[in-house]
Amino acid sequence: MARDYAADERWRQERDLRRLSMVLGRFAEFDSPKVVLYFADTMRQNAGEHYLSFFGELNVKNANGVPPKPRPPTFLSTPPPGRFRSTAVINDAAALGIRFYTVEGQGMTSEQFSHTGAKLRIEQTSETSLPADANSQNLRDAQNTMVSLAAETGGRAFLNGVTPARMATKILGDLSCLYLLSFDPRGFPQDAPLAVSVRVKRAKVTTFVRGRLVIQSDAKRLTGRVLSAFASPAAGTQPGGAGVQVGLIPIAYQDGKFKARVQVAVAGSAVPSTVWDIGVSLVSRGAVRQDGSGRIQVMRPNTPVVYEKDMDFAPGDYDLIAVAHETETDTMVSRETHGAWPKIDSELASLGPIAVSQRRNGDSSRTARRRPRGP
Repeated sequence: MARDYAADERWRQERDLRRLSMVLGRFAEFDSPKVVLYFADTMRQNAGEHYLSFFGELNVKNANGVPPKPRPPTFLSTPPPGRFRSTAVINDAAALGIRFYTVEGQGMTSEQFSHTGAKLRIEQTSETSLPADANSQNLRDAQNTMVSLAAETGGRAFLNGVTPARMATKILGDLSCLYLLSFDPRGFPQDAPLAVSVRVKRAKVTTFVRGRLVIQSDAKRLTGRVLSAFASPAAGTQPGGAGVQVGLIPIAYQDGKFKARVQVAVAGSAVPSTVWDIGVSLVSRGAVRQDGSGRIQVMRPNTPVVYEKDMDFAPGDYDLIAVAHETETDTMVSRETHGAWPKIDSELASLGPIAVSQRRNGDSSRTARRRPRGP
């Protein structure tokens, strides 16, 4: 049971950190200072290892009666990815100049005012009120992770029920006194963490400095922007009124699955000669089931561009997330659509998606084939 719980926790931690890393790419478009408030209760770099603390020394000895050090290699079913994933998040934050202010949500208190002006105080129950003899390794691991994430990015960690007012005071105090240290990045490696240390000669001066610096390459920055567009497509800006449309054409139903042609269409660009990179992901039950991408080069301005891919859909809800990037003007547009396929085998009557299509001129691509006209 402990192994199963540990594997589940590590899967969730990997998923959450990957999503967090993807969203950070949105900050590439903003000027400093950049701050992320990250609320978490169960984020641990060593996810799942706290279950080992429930067992005594006799329980974790091997066949020869010797306790492995520092952890039994067979206790966890897969290598721990948490430290590597959290390191990737810190590197992304360092590349974009982001400070993390980590907040332990459990145990927080908030102050509210009623309509009569009376001051109310609301406290949330949490695991921090457990008896002193209860196992608290999971809480210590989570707090250590929060402290590490904040310290490495130059922020602060707020633990054990810090009030919002105190957090706001500390954050505003930090942002009111910022120093920018700049240097020529030529000759330094790109996309690799560089250790940073600052020594202050003035007495009684305390500094909070990020533990590392990452000089991000153009390719890495573009990849981060594209991933962030997939992670939060609703936040994507569409300059100049350009947009992306997602269409769905049902094709067949076989072996309990639907087949449909996914179309991602962009109105085009005013640039005479440019290249469009288009990608689409099918998300169902919280996971990416299928994806596809293609590159289309157009020579005439305002030429409609369409990317097509046939995908299989399971009955039930689905999300389609499409992102298009125009390379000449570095324009990024994205869109997310929701839908549901009927459960034909269990419903007396079903109504699925209906598509109406017409042929028009444009530049479309499907399975590496280019067509100047299509439905």
